[in-house]
Amino acid sequence: MEMQPSSTSSFSRFAKFLGTILIVLLSIGLIFNYAFERIVIFSGEIGGAAKINRIIKVDEAGEIPIFGSSRAQGSFVPSILGEAYFNYGIDGTQMNILGFFLKKELQKDKSGPILINFDLVGFRSSYGDLGNYIPNYPETREIIEADAKFYYHLPLIKYFGKYESYLKYRLNEKLNITKHTDRGGSFEKNVLTEKIFAEMVERRRNTADQFRIEVPVKDAFEKLVDATDRPIFLIIAPYHPSYFHKFEGLAQAQAYLAQMQARPHVQVLDFSQEVYADSLFTNTTHLNYEGAIKFTEALKKEMHAISNPTP
Repeated sequence: MEMQPSSTSSFSRFAKFLGTILIVLLSIGLIFNYAFERIVIFSGEIGGAAKINRIIKVDEAGEIPIFGSSRAQGSFVPSILGEAYFNYGIDGTQMNILGFFLKKELQKDKSGPILINFDLVGFRSSYGDLGNYIPNYPETREIIEADAKFYYHLPLIKYFGKYESYLKYRLNEKLNITKHTDRGGSFEKNVLTEKIFAEMVERRRNTADQFRIEVPVKDAFEKLVDATDRPIFLIIAPYHPSYFHKFEGLAQAQAYLAQMQARPHVQVLDFSQEVYADSLFTNTTHLNYEGAIKFTEALKKEMHAISNPTP
């Protein structure tokens, strides 16, 4: 019988060895990826990735969501409103991301109200931190498609360059030195000195901003609102008075909100120009924790009056 050349036999053993190593490494990678997502990325309640994962994959029948940007995250205190509320606000996002959350919420078999913080800058597009969307890719493909990478499909590798930011974010949430967290809400506990806040006010008074409409974003939002009969509260959390010094289009913003108010299932609650003490702000567009408590208590009172009108 002809003997197999030793070189061929050696290569075969090496190929099997290499295959075994690759399988072991792949298994370790998959286990690490799963653990990292569950322990770091999805375990918190205020991280953007965790909130996106929650709106996609969690369906609590009685949950009442609060949607919006960082102004939602830092202004609405869920525990004051009630046990069923959860704050889905995410830093750096605009109405296109709010529309994504609203779309996912309306796919659920629920009938309760929806709270939306409406920013006076109107209908703009910004998704904030790209890292918020990678863990749930490809469910988030529609948001980040222009900036997506082919490796977002690949476990472990898809977080290349993002591991440190996920770890730092989770660590900050666990320590909570300057923040107070409450069912998705994240609130600044520190109170600024009068001097520092006065400097912020001066900068704001020299900074222009405006109400603006990106038509596709507005149309998509209105289509979702009109497709449901669930009660929707459009709420404008307080701004510092200096914000309006160079703000353009306030009348147009108010006209748009009046148009939304005309819908039978939409209620607009405008606190934007309520006068709050400087000590209740962390900057000219965001309340601190004490300010958020005051605002949320006022909001709860208004919502109760709407739900229980005096005969």
